[in-house]
Amino acid sequence: MFTSFASNKAHFFGLIVVLGTWSCSGTSASITSNDIEIRLNKEEGFSLYQGGDLLLSSFQGEFSLEDPARKGKAYAPFAGSKVSSRDVEEIYGSFRFEDEVGEYSEFLLKKVEKKKEHIEFEFENGVTGEIALVENLATLKIDGNPAELNRLAMNLVCKETDRFFGLGAQVSAEHRGYRIPIWVSEQGNGKSDQGEPPQVFGLTGGHYDSYSPIPFTLMNRPLGLELDTVHRSEFELCAEGGPIRLEIQDSKFALNIYVGEDVGEVLGAFTGATGRPNAVSRWSYGPWIDSFGGPEEVLRVANLAREHEVPASALWAEDWLGIQTALGGEHLTYNWEEDAEFYPDLEGVADALHQQGIRFLTYFNPMIPNNTELYQEGLEGGYLVADEQGHVIDLEFPFGAPPAYFDMSTQAAKEWYWGYLGRAVDKGVDGWMSDYGESLPYEAKMADGRTGAEAHNVYPLEWNGSSLEFWQNRSPEGDFAFFTRSGYTGIAAHTHIHWFGDQITSFDRNDGLGSVLPLYLSSSLSGMFLSHSDIGGYTSVGSVKRTYELWARWLEIEAFTPFMRTHHTSNPADNLQWHSSAETIALFKRYGAWHQRLLPYFMQLVQAAADQGLPPIRPLWWGAENASELYGVEDQILIGDSLLLAPILEAGETERTLLLPAGSQWRRWSTYAADFGELLSTGTHTLSADVEETILLVKAGSVIPVLSRVYDTLAPERSGDAYNAELNATPKNFNELTLLVAAGANGSGGFSQSDFGTVHWDVKSDAVFMGDCDLVRIDGAALGACAEGASSSCFEGSSIELRDDLTSINEIECTQGTQTLNLSLEVSDLETIFIEIR
Repeated sequence: MFTSFASNKAHFFGLIVVLGTWSCSGTSASITSNDIEIRLNKEEGFSLYQGGDLLLSSFQGEFSLEDPARKGKAYAPFAGSKVSSRDVEEIYGSFRFEDEVGEYSEFLLKKVEKKKEHIEFEFENGVTGEIALVENLATLKIDGNPAELNRLAMNLVCKETDRFFGLGAQVSAEHRGYRIPIWVSEQGNGKSDQGEPPQVFGLTGGHYDSYSPIPFTLMNRPLGLELDTVHRSEFELCAEGGPIRLEIQDSKFALNIYVGEDVGEVLGAFTGATGRPNAVSRWSYGPWIDSFGGPEEVLRVANLAREHEVPASALWAEDWLGIQTALGGEHLTYNWEEDAEFYPDLEGVADALHQQGIRFLTYFNPMIPNNTELYQEGLEGGYLVADEQGHVIDLEFPFGAPPAYFDMSTQAAKEWYWGYLGRAVDKGVDGWMSDYGESLPYEAKMADGRTGAEAHNVYPLEWNGSSLEFWQNRSPEGDFAFFTRSGYTGIAAHTHIHWFGDQITSFDRNDGLGSVLPLYLSSSLSGMFLSHSDIGGYTSVGSVKRTYELWARWLEIEAFTPFMRTHHTSNPADNLQWHSSAETIALFKRYGAWHQRLLPYFMQLVQAAADQGLPPIRPLWWGAENASELYGVEDQILIGDSLLLAPILEAGETERTLLLPAGSQWRRWSTYAADFGELLSTGTHTLSADVEETILLVKAGSVIPVLSRVYDTLAPERSGDAYNAELNATPKNFNELTLLVAAGANGSGGFSQSDFGTVHWDVKSDAVFMGDCDLVRIDGAALGACAEGASSSCFEGSSIELRDDLTSINEIECTQGTQTLNLSLEVSDLETIFIEIR
């Protein structure tokens, strides 16, 4: 069944400023706002200009494919068709659609009329539409007759230089030449190459099967194209030499076009309209460890962390529901409360963790097995997804009793779920994995009247948003964390932290370690800014098991992104864990401490994401979208402006070639305490890294704010709890900060967080400092050497300690032979600053 369009957006046009007056109807009209002009006419179709330059226009050429789903005029500027029948197959969250598609007809403009606030138009077949322009956002809507049309498409000119990014959590970062379906689904275990179908439907996945597809592509022109729909859609991006083809499988078509001076402005406009991240608790940035095997194992693992000074701030144990063995691995017995036999004293476990400064997280998902009391409650309350006849749909599932899906479309249903969440929190739970969200049946009829076709893609927003709504009421101060894998347009505003799902425990390019950096890039350029992956992967089947090398290489990525979390895999007994040996514990401690020291830097990146729509993880071409030689680089990432990560992603390799962008110089950061390396300039470089090393670079001239020491935990005491006396926890507010200065170039920046204070800096340095400062001057006065227990400003080697009235300090000068580094500071709300010139 095809039904009318229902937008999932909260924003609308608002006040539209259009230059022009009313006009009579004809075949041509234009509207303008700022320096943007939109024209619509019978001869040329749709065109969008910026500053007088043509930016986007209708495809007017001839193009066709031997494709039964593209019969007729599928590539006309405006086109539509009717699906006469549809067969939908679903296995474990994977979907296959068999459609009988009629011939596409071309929609020819009959009438175009310029109103005061928009353009209205009508095609010869009676289909109508309108175009509006609000500042830098253009919107185009077409309203068809559902009895005659249920596929609408628009085709736009493709340029040779066009590149396409975003489209949700995808395992490739750039998408030119491919068709990308937008339908929330299970990604499969193992994925095909771009353009290839899955090898085994229901088991493996297609390259573009995604837990979190988002119908938005960020173009290098720069432009953003968003299909504003809840229905199935598709982006065909210059495939086989064709145009940009956008299709919505509905009788209504809605396209939002975001225009900006650069990609940052475009992405900021898109996320400003659809939703940006929520604030996260400070302890969310600390390393998270996990456990599997019951309460005794939880406490054993937590004790190991503390005994070995691993700075864990949280532990999550998904097995609180109970476990079962199936499909060669360990799986959960799905429910919404603890297994009373397996976890007889959940509150005691939580209390023991809290005393050690470790927050406790568990697990929830929307699948409700039909052999549980929960199912009976849901059945009686009408909280289970049913079909059009009102029969509850029990899903086929690979292990355990068949589950129904939770229908949260009514307030009563949400409150039922919140009751279970509240019981868990009452027993000391601080958050959870909010799993799944991809399997809402296509044939569903929700309690609020929506069909599965309408509700499926936005179900992740509602499922994950229910956790956010619960926590915002329960803990308005933000002392919680939860993480989710399914998503759609606007998911950032409905969740806390995203994760990339169940990668394979291998180096595989499409679904193992090799997929992680492309997932970071595609997610970031879709507005899913707060993301991470399972360290070491999750899906382990047969001989595919986590090796030390794989785990170490994965750890060396996640340590330098804002969120760092372990996972035991689907077969924990046969896979290496962070606590498997003295060697793994030591390496995890080393990278965990490095990660924790970067807390101020990460907090600043996340705040910029929430406030401005700036992604923490960025492609190499960020800020230089004309650098076409960098478009295909998806095995390196920028972390903010100042860090560049180029990890080794191939098994058995200990060196790699990397490409550095123009306009900056970089220095290697090999261990936390080490001086930064020699200057590396634009171009290719070959660097080596043993298994326990990564390739992390710092931009010369930058300043990295870090914690001045490593703490046992970033979590403050919970109300009513008391930490163990020997625990070294972070203070509520920091009065000190360390600044790592990367000498070798000029730079400027700043840091401002309510937990710390504010610092602005300017660096002037034309050389790399490799050694001690001979002399340090503060505002022209020589600084003395540090003595033990110093209580005033001093220096030792290349380290400077500022302890006096910091607001009066302006210029700091370090001299080394004939070389000088100048650092200008403006400081407020800090008592001590440690400067390390590296």
